Amino acid sequence: MISSTNGWSVTDAGGEIYNYNGTSWGLHTDTGNEEWRDISAISASDAWSVGVGGNAAHYNGTSWTESTPSAQDLLGIDGLSSSDIWAVGNNGTLLHYNGTSWSSSSSPTSEHMQDVVMVSSSDVWAVGDSGIIIHYN
Repeated sequence: MISSTNGWSVTDAGGEIYNYNGTSWGLHTDTGNEEWRDISAISASDAWSVGVGGNAAHYNGTSWTESTPSAQDLLGIDGLSSSDIWAVGNNGTLLHYNGTSWSSSSSPTSEHMQDVVMVSSSDVWAVGDSGIIIHYN
């Protein structure tokens, strides 16, 4: 949730991305057959979603643009700004977006990483299978 009048949600079947307008949830877009796993919204005009097949989608306030920054399924995403976003996924995948491009970060595990939370740019936590917890600072 960005605010009490703006929230985002994804489904893992059919590529549907939903938006909350303060009163109700409604279909924002249907990107096709993608299976989205997580979404992070920085503002009403800056949202990111990740999913199966290494897919990522970015909403710029007008339209969604899709990319494939990884060959691994991406399962979690969080961002603090349009130039500071982390995504995690299968086989220890850790990705960072710097506002221009995605880059892989070294991972100490091959476990599937399920989610990521950014407290600050230098305080990032990722959690995964088998109780793995990774801290980036």
